[in-house]
Amino acid sequence: MPDGLAMGVTSVNDMYDELRSRGIEPVRKDPRPGKSVVVITPATVKLWMNPVKPMPYLIRYVGVAEGERLIEQLLRRIARPDDPITHLLIAPTVLD
Repeated sequence: MPDGLAMGVTSVNDMYDELRSRGIEPVRKDPRPGKSVVVITPATVKLWMNPVKPMPYLIRYVGVAEGERLIEQLLRRIARPDDPITHLLIAPTVLD
């Protein structure tokens, strides 16, 4: 069982309710396997309109750079479909 969950959903409250209904508690630190998870969401989730407890960690992706890199990979794959698969890793910025 993972000890962290990165969510791209817009309703953190709904996700917390689902986790809790399965006996898994969202926490900020020291998750216990099978009992709790640390939650991470994109900074674009509007939590200030609907605050949750505990607040998930917020991260910001470098959107333009990420998008440009993905387009470059797509064009390269179209031009050279037999090239080896490449993986893209972009480190997010932790805001919290």
